[in-house]
Amino acid sequence: MTDICVLNFGRDIYWKISPSDPLLYEIGSCPGVQFISPILFSSIEGLTDAKPVRSREPTRGYIGDLLLLQTAGVAFKVEPGYVEQYKPTDVSRFASFLSTQAPPLIETATSLLSALRYFSKQADMSTGGDDLNFWEWLETDELPTPAQSRTSSFKWSIAKSIAEVAATRADIEAACACDSQFRVPIYDTIFLDAIGAHAGHDYRKSILYSAIALESAAAMVLDEQYEGAVKPSTEQKWRMIELPIGSGKIARKDPVWELLKKREDANSLLHEGALYILGRSLLVDNQNLFQLVQRLRATRNKIAHHGEPPEPKADQYLTLDCEGSSDALNCVNSVLTWLGVGQNYKLHERGLISLSTTAQ
Repeated sequence: MTDICVLNFGRDIYWKISPSDPLLYEIGSCPGVQFISPILFSSIEGLTDAKPVRSREPTRGYIGDLLLLQTAGVAFKVEPGYVEQYKPTDVSRFASFLSTQAPPLIETATSLLSALRYFSKQADMSTGGDDLNFWEWLETDELPTPAQSRTSSFKWSIAKSIAEVAATRADIEAACACDSQFRVPIYDTIFLDAIGAHAGHDYRKSILYSAIALESAAAMVLDEQYEGAVKPSTEQKWRMIELPIGSGKIARKDPVWELLKKREDANSLLHEGALYILGRSLLVDNQNLFQLVQRLRATRNKIAHHGEPPEPKADQYLTLDCEGSSDALNCVNSVLTWLGVGQNYKLHERGLISLSTTAQ
């Protein structure tokens, strides 16, 4: 007997994998549970009592020899010796989100999806339990086989921006290998929220989240450098002092950094703060980018404090449109690179990619 837990979320997930890739992936932080390849999801979904209603068939086709497909959720296989640990004692096959019992493996699912979002940069991927539509526990004789692709003369195309961030085998393996201590950097989560807002044409939210992501990243990088390299150092260039804190204990602090840190705004952190902690300043290294940071922060403050967009054609603000939002995203992307934590966020993928019905 094969026990399978299916969790259907409110947002689509895109994958780009080879039919020869593994059908099961061990989850390091969850003994006895395996992630089932999305290639099997449609076959598994066909066994469920809760058949989701769709306006059209999910996207499915080949880009070269890789299969790009769209699922509404994820599924897990539970080994026989672990079923009692993960399966609720009182559960029917179908359970809606109104169930009084907590969904099985919901923490495993949301942690996995959060890691997948981080590695793939698929901004619209659902990562929260509140997005769960329903879950269902299946008992089958064996793991289903992959569904056969339907032959059709219809030509599918998909946005390149979706295809570029579709989760790959490498993303799945990296997410499954994460231990229970893995935490996605907060700036990455917020920046992906900004990218998702831009894609949804919510430019106000995109600019606000971009500014928050930038400030979070600057504070995190400087704090980590201070704690790891500055605070333990005995070099004279740092203004470290020792203060008694009681019980014979001593605290080492740098009052210069403490003062700079209290300013908390990106401009000060990227100029005076970075100059002190990192030995370089964004204002000195890239004045144009530093000015764009100032415009982003001014726009964010205008929206947050006054509840209204900035005045049109005002040079000190970004415009609340696609161009202004793009400037905000590009600004954050460049600052992250300058801070040494930049990643490939795939901001500029435009156009369509044709899908084939067979591997090429």
